[in-house]
Amino acid sequence: MMLKKWIILLIFLLPSVSKAQQAGVDSLLKILPTLKGRPRIDCLNEIAEHCLWTRSDSVAWYAQKALEESSAIHYQKGIDIAWFSIGTTKIVNLQNVEAERLMRRSLAAFEGVDAYHTGWSMLYLADLLSHQCKYDSSITLLEASIPILRIHDKPGGDGVARALTLLGLAYGAKGDYETALDRAQKSYTIRNKTGDNVSMACSLHNLGSLYGQVGDNETAFSYYRQALRLYQTVFEPFSLYADMARLFSNTEKLDSAHIYVNKALRISRGQYGDAVSGEIDLKEFHYDKAIPKFQKSMVVAGNNNGREDVVINLLNLSKAFIGKKQYQKALGYASEAYAIADAAGARPVIRDASGLLSDIYNGLGKADSAYHFLSLYTKLKSEVLNDQFKGKLFAFRSSVEDERQQAKIELLSKAKIISEQELKRESSITRILIGSIVVMLLLAIVIFRNITLSRRNVKLEAERFKKDLQVQQMENDSKETELLQKAERLEMKALRAQMNPHFIFNCLSSINRFILVNNREEASDYLTKFSRLIRLVLQNSEKTLITLEAELDMLRLYLEMERLRFRNAFNYRITFMNTIDSATIFIPPLLMQPFAENAIWHGLMHKEGVGDLEIALSIDGKILNCIITDNGLGRQQAAKLKLKSAGENKSMGMQITVDRLALLNQLSGENAFFDIEDILDDKGSNSGTKVILKMQYKNLMEAYE
Repeated sequence: MMLKKWIILLIFLLPSVSKAQQAGVDSLLKILPTLKGRPRIDCLNEIAEHCLWTRSDSVAWYAQKALEESSAIHYQKGIDIAWFSIGTTKIVNLQNVEAERLMRRSLAAFEGVDAYHTGWSMLYLADLLSHQCKYDSSITLLEASIPILRIHDKPGGDGVARALTLLGLAYGAKGDYETALDRAQKSYTIRNKTGDNVSMACSLHNLGSLYGQVGDNETAFSYYRQALRLYQTVFEPFSLYADMARLFSNTEKLDSAHIYVNKALRISRGQYGDAVSGEIDLKEFHYDKAIPKFQKSMVVAGNNNGREDVVINLLNLSKAFIGKKQYQKALGYASEAYAIADAAGARPVIRDASGLLSDIYNGLGKADSAYHFLSLYTKLKSEVLNDQFKGKLFAFRSSVEDERQQAKIELLSKAKIISEQELKRESSITRILIGSIVVMLLLAIVIFRNITLSRRNVKLEAERFKKDLQVQQMENDSKETELLQKAERLEMKALRAQMNPHFIFNCLSSINRFILVNNREEASDYLTKFSRLIRLVLQNSEKTLITLEAELDMLRLYLEMERLRFRNAFNYRITFMNTIDSATIFIPPLLMQPFAENAIWHGLMHKEGVGDLEIALSIDGKILNCIITDNGLGRQQAAKLKLKSAGENKSMGMQITVDRLALLNQLSGENAFFDIEDILDDKGSNSGTKVILKMQYKNLMEAYE
């Protein structure tokens, strides 16, 4: 049971798993300073997840940074992934109580939303539950995680193999050795294809422990030695040393057990090394030396919510006090171990605890209780032996199948060799015949070449003259194209310059009217806003592209001025229909303002009551959609009233915008356009106007090319 935690710790605590993962971290660190907002948070979270495999001490820092920045902008996805990464650090640091809380939170947050993190949350939570001897719940989660991880794990991910490994351990703890070995073998098959030494060693380590549990010590040692060779290519495996020491101790090879437990203790003097050292002391009847080691190991395991390891230490403490004939102390430890194992359905441990309780009650002179537990022990021993036999039978069938497959491969290989030899003999004859034919063909080709050479020279001379004419024509066409493009760019620049006086004239006209009908303080406030707006317009109109954020700042300031001038006669709102990072989207300046101006002057200014102006933005691929809706008079009513201002504004602002869009399409090959629709009420009457503007935007990299 203790092996499980060793394997998980090995996977997590590796200083480096692959150069590719480290390279991934380095590339993410390079681009991090260039990002902001949600892309920056996503990058921080990705670095944290990569660091779990390269520098586990960095995970918490990057995850905490991502959590702080996500909370500041209420980015829920960033918050959930950051808490998930923090939860993994709790597992690494054996803070299992807090880790379980965070993994339950992650599972609730990701389920139905993020399949990748759902699968891994299930896997980590299952591991934590298994440490608490909640094997049925752990198995349920692991079985559910496998189909998810099989589809949604990252390329080269170890999720399915790790889930199978944990399933093998959980089934082994329950005594279902046949299923345990099946899952462990499948895990090794997957990892063997990756060629990664550490992951293959973990699976071999797991298989060795399972074979030890079914009593096949020779096979267990074989798997342990294979795992040791792979582990040692990366680091010294203190967990494997401890398990090899335990197996040597169980087979009464105490000298070898001492050698390997000392290797484990030299690397790490944690609870596991102490527990194995105590088991060897127990074999040598050094009870007073063994008891403090078990007690220390049990306290550490209990603090980490590791009931699996608590049970092992309880059984060992009971054995030590039985050896000292202190049956009353032994009874408490054995009873507690029995209760935990019984609740978990761990039949091998229930069997061991029943045997100890039988000995204890016999020592206390309580024959009825001793007989009861002896009967239970005998029954469970038979059942566990049957399970061990099934496990050995499964292993034998697997071995026979492997040998059959290997024999089939060897037979096919021999058949292939014989076939290749036959093909070589046939090909030798074929090559001689082909060689003769080739020689004859070469002679014919030489003769034919001499005949056609003179003709080809004449033809090449004619083609060269023709190409010279074509090149000259292409050069003339290229110069003509450059002149046309230059003329079109100058025309676009002229249109932007024309837009500035038109817009400034409208604003000055508004100020003049406002001063005539309002007091000085309000006029001064309006003039201040106007000066800010003019500064923005002059700054941005000289640029070919500006950010959507800058365009919206100008538009909001203009709308505030118009709303103030018309004494709050209309309300406006600017909304995003989907996720838009306005600071990284680049568009031509002053494209939206003429449509908003048209809606106010033509529709809202003459409406009775308070009007509404809505500007809704959304992104569809590389297209920015802008829908400008007002509930004003509508185009038909405006035409009937023959509003003078409407005609004048349309002839300037709208016409300039139409010309700009046409030139944009011509210069860049983009498809920018707008459409104006009438909004009809239930009676079929005009109740407003909708303008749909579509344009192709550029991202940050494209804007600065």
